[in-house]
Amino acid sequence: MTAELNVESLPLRRSERLVTEEYFELKTKIHSRLLDLLDLSLIDTLERNALRAEIKSVIGRILREDEMRVPLNLTERERLFEEILDEVLGLGPLEPFLQDPTVSDILANTYDQI
Repeated sequence: MTAELNVESLPLRRSERLVTEEYFELKTKIHSRLLDLLDLSLIDTLERNALRAEIKSVIGRILREDEMRVPLNLTERERLFEEILDEVLGLGPLEPFLQDPTVSDILANTYDQI
């Protein structure tokens, strides 16, 4: 089964309306700060669930910093956590497709069409 996703044609749910330039800037800042704080040499030594929990904890601390204070509801916050975890530990936007048992083939045509 082949799944095709064209990001621009998807209707945005209320929780997805945060996908704006500000959202990507926030993610970039958090990702950069996360890399500054993490000891990357320990990544291979930790069990995956413990590593995810630790990274999620660090992201939470980063979000509480003054310059990162952005009002996020619980859904937006969880989505942000998952997207950053996918980028740090996996293949970023391809990760949901890799976890979906109904997807057997992934084609990336452009940065916004998978």
